[in-house]
Amino acid sequence: MQWKPRKYVFEQHYELSVSQVWDLLSQTDELNRNIGLSSIHTGPAEFTPQGIFRAVRMKALGLVNVEWRESPFEWEKEQYYHVRREYSTGPIRRFFGGVELSVAFNSQGQEGTNVRLFGEFTPSNLIGLIVIPTYAVRSMRLTLTYIDNYLKHLEKTHTMNEIASSSKHLYSKEELEELNQLFTQLRQLPINEQAAQLLYDYLLERGDHEVVDMRPYSLADEWGIGREEVLKLFLYSTKIGILNLSWNLICPNCRVSTEQTSTLIQLGKQIHCDFCGVDYQANFDRYVELNFTIHSSIRKAVKNVYCIGGPAITPHVYVQKRISPGESEVIEFTQVHEQMRLRVLRNNSIVEIKQHFPHDVDQELDDDKSPQPLIFSDNWSRNEINFSGAHLKVLCKNDSEVQVVVVLEKSGWDDVTVTAAKVTSMNEFRQLFSSEVLAPGNQVGVENVAFLFTDLLGSTVFYEEVGDALAYGQVRRHFEFMLHWIELNSGALVKTIGDAVMAVFETPEQAVSAAFDIQSRVHEFNASSLPLEPIVIKSGVHFGHAIAVNSNGVLDYFGRNVNIAARIQAQSSGGDIVISHDCIDRPAVIQLVERYQAESEILTATLKGIQESHQLVRIRVPRAQTLTNQPE
Repeated sequence: MQWKPRKYVFEQHYELSVSQVWDLLSQTDELNRNIGLSSIHTGPAEFTPQGIFRAVRMKALGLVNVEWRESPFEWEKEQYYHVRREYSTGPIRRFFGGVELSVAFNSQGQEGTNVRLFGEFTPSNLIGLIVIPTYAVRSMRLTLTYIDNYLKHLEKTHTMNEIASSSKHLYSKEELEELNQLFTQLRQLPINEQAAQLLYDYLLERGDHEVVDMRPYSLADEWGIGREEVLKLFLYSTKIGILNLSWNLICPNCRVSTEQTSTLIQLGKQIHCDFCGVDYQANFDRYVELNFTIHSSIRKAVKNVYCIGGPAITPHVYVQKRISPGESEVIEFTQVHEQMRLRVLRNNSIVEIKQHFPHDVDQELDDDKSPQPLIFSDNWSRNEINFSGAHLKVLCKNDSEVQVVVVLEKSGWDDVTVTAAKVTSMNEFRQLFSSEVLAPGNQVGVENVAFLFTDLLGSTVFYEEVGDALAYGQVRRHFEFMLHWIELNSGALVKTIGDAVMAVFETPEQAVSAAFDIQSRVHEFNASSLPLEPIVIKSGVHFGHAIAVNSNGVLDYFGRNVNIAARIQAQSSGGDIVISHDCIDRPAVIQLVERYQAESEILTATLKGIQESHQLVRIRVPRAQTLTNQPE
């Protein structure tokens, strides 16, 4: 017997902005968890001419086995999201539902949001007729209650933080004693005390899903504490056994974790994303992310999944729509303020969006202008789209023989990710986790890493004049001096080679700043070393792509740019900094030169072993006490 679909609609007005309501309801995994839905299990993605599907199963109410095929969610950010499901078992045959938001004003003229929830349920049997108005509709009502609870939380706390978890872990006496003992040890280490207390409270109050795969930078922003302080706290917490670290391997297309390893040594050379159908090389800059989970000796936390396709899972995607063969859809987005692109899921064809602003900033944009046409037939009809203003409108036509899913997404990556490139350039990480290296023979690319090479001028003569013992002692003290300023500028010492030093930094600005600190304060080191002859330091800075490798059990870097950095240092005459010309063009480096009132000159040099000549900049740094404007 064919049953007719039952449609239910709930509408409610809230004194919240559209963005606030979207942030709440687009986090469908958190939403489903809080309203009491059962966790789910997923199978591999299916790719057919009729579309992309994911097999999903759950045990509703812990009793009834339910299985379905789910299509990718469709949404426009801060406007709506919809989802379709075709059930193969259970009391429901088909479901289509979602959330729609619109700006509305109350009688006092205050802006709020109208929330419209709808669900269209098709029963598969008589039981479905009973289940739909009780279980399914109850979930829709609980969604509105979820927003009501957020409003109460907001009125009580006057903060935008999330509602306290409904699945708070109840610690046993033994677990709590273990946690307290470890935090007592932690507070003896060089960490931020306020951040430590916030981490302690967080681990006590949050549910299992919130203490698994924690992101330090996100928590730092939530707590209002410096990101580096929180990251250091997490590293020390891992070292003494409060947390465990793991490496998530992120697909460059969908930006979702495809694999997870507990150590870098388990990192493979090539990674596969089944959903996107791509193989990609592990890249320290972007595709390898460091996350943290509470240690199992304190609490065995498991992160169950409650939704696989909501908008918050891929927050960089602003619009996602399905387009059937022969059909067209308008992809539209207002208030564009960053670089964006259009991409077809699985096919991975990309159109870059180029934004140009009108000369007259007061010019009114024509919202009704015709959308720009774009045709997909195995590939897009063009590689880029140019538009003016902040309102993008594109008419996408599917001329292929299969259904496609088109996404409008921002091209840039969020900066809340602690990448492997970042953490492996931190001295704390290299000291605390010296065994955390790649498998022998494995290589991982680093798209951008900055190198500082230094050496002592005339060290051979110095050894001859003062003798090996005194000279060696002076060189060792010099290494400590160098390490101090490298660490203060968020860098890491990779190795010493004779009297030379190789250090790495996440950015060129940090490397140049360290070089400035060293050269402006080396006279202080020399004053403390009297009556020995003063040392003179040669220094060079360069940045670019490199290869991270395991060299004798230590994470090291090799490649052409490493060689160039070493050769640039050789151009130093002592007491100066020689940097590649690309570095000097960066605004933060220009500010350093101005702040130090440093003299600079451009030179062209042929570097040993490097074919082409290089344009370099030599910077002479005044002593620290002569500076009129000290760097912060």
